[in-house]
Amino acid sequence: MKLKRVCLTFVTLILILFSSTLIIPISAQEEPPEEPSEEAPWWKEEGFNGTLIHWDKQQETFDDSWSWVNQAWEFGPYPSFRIYLQNGTEVNDTNCIPLGELFTVVIDVKKTIFTRNMTLGRAGVNWNADVRSENGTEIGFAQCRMVYVNEINTNYWNESKTWHIESFFFNKTKDLPPPPPEGENPPLPEKKQISLYNFNEELSNVTETDEKWIIEIVGYFNSTTTPIGPFWVNLEITDSKDSWIDFGYVAWEGKTSPNRMVAVGKPGLISGGFRDTWEFEKLDMENNSIYSVSRGAPWKMRLTVTSSELVNATIGFELPWEVITYVNVTGWYDQTVTEYGGWMYNKTSGTYYWNSTVPVTRIKQV
Repeated sequence: MKLKRVCLTFVTLILILFSSTLIIPISAQEEPPEEPSEEAPWWKEEGFNGTLIHWDKQQETFDDSWSWVNQAWEFGPYPSFRIYLQNGTEVNDTNCIPLGELFTVVIDVKKTIFTRNMTLGRAGVNWNADVRSENGTEIGFAQCRMVYVNEINTNYWNESKTWHIESFFFNKTKDLPPPPPEGENPPLPEKKQISLYNFNEELSNVTETDEKWIIEIVGYFNSTTTPIGPFWVNLEITDSKDSWIDFGYVAWEGKTSPNRMVAVGKPGLISGGFRDTWEFEKLDMENNSIYSVSRGAPWKMRLTVTSSELVNATIGFELPWEVITYVNVTGWYDQTVTEYGGWMYNKTSGTYYWNSTVPVTRIKQV
């Protein structure tokens, strides 16, 4: 019995110890949690040389298109301009535009010159002059632009019923200042640019009728800043898409040429004239004005001089290269041919009509 008690007691102790190991964790076997490692900053990493690189990739696609047309009516109608002094006298090659006095530029634009449902875009005149010293050295230039915008409608320009007036005289011979102290950058060369035209918007006017526009630009040239001498004056006309209206052959004839010389400050032009003292005509045998002639058809030239200072009158011909007669030709070449049929201009009605019997001589590639 005593032995049995001892065995039971021993077994009981073993069971208690075994149960304790299953239920109660032994603290001696616990491991402390790992502390987060201290990583070095990215700029302290081995191999970093201080260079940062960034890529930015972009892609863009767009479509754009535009068109323009330059047109000219060979025999008219065509725009024109005239210049009038304050007393109503028209400016020609025997007088001039006085400085400091109002004058009017009158531009006449017929509506029949526009096609494709277009209307007047802008109309104006550009003045240009090279300024020279007494010994002929060029010392600058003067420009003036007088433009009325009636209606411009393009992808890049939308404007209507406005004036654009710009003018300046650029003198490129102004004396430079004294040299700067040593060690300082020299100043840029100083030039002089000043305005020369004063625009009077209150007196300027635009009149539109069923047939045309009349643009009247009123102002005066400054008496102290405007260079005296002849200016080249050019007429500019565009449609509402800002396509230029060019000028046919007839437009360049006579006193209403779209590109002519006008004296400012004092009378006198460099060369030529507006035919106030002479007149040159090209006529058929019935004394009708002609602008082209067929080969073999008779025609004549008439020069009328009203000046008492006539010394010499010479008419020169500059033959175009197309009149050369080729003997041996290989490949494409030009040949003068005469065909029948062409558009004719009726001055009375201001319209063109087809004439199937008129002979037309032209250059043709064969």
